[in-house]
Amino acid sequence: MLKNLLTTWRNKKSFFIMIIFFLFFSVTFPFDVPGNEADKSITVESKRVAIVISREIRPFMTMVNSLESALKHPVNRFFIDDKGIPYGRSGEFKVFKSSDFSAVVAVGPQALSYLVTNSISLPIIYGMVLNPDKIIGKATGVCGVSLNIFSLAQFVSIRQIMPSIIRIGIIYNPVNNQELFTSAKMFAKFAGIELIPLKVKDRSEISLHFKKKPSTIDAILFIPDTTVISKTLIRYIIKQALMYKIPTIGYNRFFYEEGSVLSFDIKYSVVGKQVAKQVQSVLLKKECHYEQPECKMILNEKVVKALNLKIAKPVPDNVEVN
Repeated sequence: MLKNLLTTWRNKKSFFIMIIFFLFFSVTFPFDVPGNEADKSITVESKRVAIVISREIRPFMTMVNSLESALKHPVNRFFIDDKGIPYGRSGEFKVFKSSDFSAVVAVGPQALSYLVTNSISLPIIYGMVLNPDKIIGKATGVCGVSLNIFSLAQFVSIRQIMPSIIRIGIIYNPVNNQELFTSAKMFAKFAGIELIPLKVKDRSEISLHFKKKPSTIDAILFIPDTTVISKTLIRYIIKQALMYKIPTIGYNRFFYEEGSVLSFDIKYSVVGKQVAKQVQSVLLKKECHYEQPECKMILNEKVVKALNLKIAKPVPDNVEVN
């Protein structure tokens, strides 16, 4: 009896020693089992991303090329057709199916509108979209990089560079951009600038604002508005403003080239890299949020001299003087 008890105790003792040894060994020298961090990163990078493009135009394609270069994932392009439906040009991915992808990027407003309207069951990351909130509405799981550049920082910069400019007129169609004007007016007020609405219902009304020198404004700020977006109209407005010694402020390099004193220059390739970071965050289950595009300002030295404008010195670091 006693002998049996001793044998049983020794067996249990040996068993416990083996358990303790195994636990010590597994903590000190962890096994490389499936599901570790290395395997997880491989899984994330293998996730396929769809890119739905509104129109095949240079700004969009510049952004897409940069996005694809920055992403470490297989991607497939789709384009919006005349009926507003995405189609692909490559073999097995000629039809857009959300089940084939882990995330989708909307390039431009038409692409974003399609994805939101059809309640696509994928994380949606957008780029190259002005006022995305108007399209997104109450949809969830949507984030990205807008084309909205009129924030408090931009108006502060205008005030810093040209301190004499206090009243700025904006030509826009209220049907398109009343919300944008209202929000911009709030930002401008904090920067010590008053925004003056120069409303137009159609293109024919633009010339009415230039029959005589506008006496209530120190400068004109362009915003992306479909009523005022043609190059011919922009050239006309800049020419009329210069005739009245009124500086204009634009939102891309074209305005600088046509005679605006200050232009916000958005690099579409940089927007692509910003969107790529958002995609990576989504695929890693991290936070994704709204961003503005990174941009720099271009100061037109020739126009400054022609209009005899007072410019603060030194100019901010993010201002290129040409």
